[in-house]
Amino acid sequence: MGLPPTHSQIRQFAQRMLAVKGDHTQLGKHWMQAFLRRNPAFRTQKCHHRDSARVNGASTEVIRPWFSNYFLPEIQAIKPENRFNMDEAGIMEGLEENGLVVVNAEKRSVQKKTPGSRVWTSFIECVSATGTFLPPLVIFKGKSVQQQCFPQNLSLFSDWQITATKNGWTSDQTAVEWLEKVFIPKTQPSDPSEGRLLVLDGYGSHETVEFMYLCYQHKINLPFLPPHTSHVLQPLDLSVFSPLKHYYRKQVGFLSLLTDSSPVGKQNLSCYQSAREQALTTSNIKGGWKATGLWPVSVAKPLLSPLLLENSNKGKKDANNAHNAFNSPSSMNDWHGSRSLILGFSEGHIALDKPLDNQTLEGGAGRSERVSERTVGLLGCTGN
Repeated sequence: MGLPPTHSQIRQFAQRMLAVKGDHTQLGKHWMQAFLRRNPAFRTQKCHHRDSARVNGASTEVIRPWFSNYFLPEIQAIKPENRFNMDEAGIMEGLEENGLVVVNAEKRSVQKKTPGSRVWTSFIECVSATGTFLPPLVIFKGKSVQQQCFPQNLSLFSDWQITATKNGWTSDQTAVEWLEKVFIPKTQPSDPSEGRLLVLDGYGSHETVEFMYLCYQHKINLPFLPPHTSHVLQPLDLSVFSPLKHYYRKQVGFLSLLTDSSPVGKQNLSCYQSAREQALTTSNIKGGWKATGLWPVSVAKPLLSPLLLENSNKGKKDANNAHNAFNSPSSMNDWHGSRSLILGFSEGHIALDKPLDNQTLEGGAGRSERVSERTVGLLGCTGN
């Protein structure tokens, strides 16, 4: 979802489906044209490349249509415990936080020893809408995983997956490895007929036919986040990665007090494990899902985010409407309009489990208020 496939991807997908059924006949030269004739709801459109500063971004024009995916029947049926968000974060080994220190009053500046090397390590983390998390996939930079990367006691990392890539980031192969060894086996629903949801960035390694077909086989729906929207729509970005890096750097700082030599090295994973225990809490994880509006589902959450781009007249008009709703009204008409808008955003969100034009909200004293047309216009979601 959110990622239009190319002709080549559709052909490869169809070829794999045939192969699974034992048919290895190659698709004909004009198979794609025949596919489009059989499916008139789809058509081919030329994709125009645009500068990254101009394409998409966290704007109302991007977020509104993307959220429409969440009202598809097959997505609405997915239970919160089967909804997941995965993302990749990197840390520089031995990098600790800046902070205040006590020094001689005559000193103008002070420098602090930075422990460890400048080795880059990345981690794939995955959290659920109910506040649980999966073991990480650790990706070291190099041709292979070296023994010096590990502490003597490996009991804390028994369920972690460890690998290495040339640049220390996810490759096509490691993305599939994570699916096969971590996500698919550890999130299997008790009822095999139930679907899963995996919210993720549209990185190239997530867009390969092998990755997407593996998800298709296991009923895993993939809503790809629009480019440049992670800071608004990614639960891990909003409430987990920042404290995770904070606690990691803090742990490295503790080690630097205990030794004059480079203290991290084999303790790098231990520092990260300690940081995970403090950052990956149920409240932090649920807070990220709620802040993005991904669970409970609420398009109002990202649309009211201070990080939202106002890159069009419509976006600016909507933002002004939301802002003016909380100003003192100058007339009775303004008062009624502001009151309706505020009721629509009571407690920070609207539970969008049915079309807004039929939805009612409970007022502060148990009164039922129909969402005003002004609120519906702000959300850009009318159920049509």
